[in-house]
Amino acid sequence: MRWLAVAIVAFASSAHADELDDLYIEANGLTRPTPRSIARDQVWYGWQTMMADGAFISAWALYPKWNGFTGDGTLLLVDMLGYSVVSPLIDALHDNVRSESIALRLGMPLLGTLLGLSIGSIVPTRCTSFLFLCSDNALVNGAFYGAVFGAGLASLIDGLAFAWTTRKPKHDTTSWALTPFGVRGTF
Repeated sequence: MRWLAVAIVAFASSAHADELDDLYIEANGLTRPTPRSIARDQVWYGWQTMMADGAFISAWALYPKWNGFTGDGTLLLVDMLGYSVVSPLIDALHDNVRSESIALRLGMPLLGTLLGLSIGSIVPTRCTSFLFLCSDNALVNGAFYGAVFGAGLASLIDGLAFAWTTRKPKHDTTSWALTPFGVRGTF
C-alpha cells in the first residue's frame, strides 16, 4: 500500500520525474545506482550477433544475383534458418534469451515482406522510360528485398538494444598440484 500512497502524493504535488524516482526509492528502501556502477556491470556483445546476422543477411540479399545459380531454394532456406537460430544461440551463450529479441527477429522480416509487397504492387511492370522504380517482377522483388530490409533492421535493433548482459564476477578457480606424473592443473 505504500506505493499507492507515494503515487497519490506524487500525483497531487505534480512532482517532476526525478522527485518521483526519489520518492519511490525512499518508500521502498532502495539505493540509487550510480552511472559508473551500471556501466561496469553491463557488457555489450551485440557485435557478435550483428556480425553473424550480417553474414546471413548479405548472403540472403545476394542470393538472386549469383550468376548461373539455379537452385531450388534449399540454400536460401538454410541461410534463413541460420539467421533465425545463430543469434538467439549467441544470446543463450550469454545467458540473455529474450522473447522480445526472438519476436523482433521473426516479425520484422515478415513486416518487411508485407511492406515490400505493398510497394511492389504500385510499381509499373512494363516501363517505356528510364524510371527508377521499374521491374518485370515487382511483387516478388518487393517482397524479397522488404524481407531483407526487415531482417537487417531487426538485427540492428536487436544488437543495439537487447544484446547487453551483466558481467559475471571472476572467480579464481585455477589450481595447480604436483603429482608423481607431472603437474596437474584445474581450470
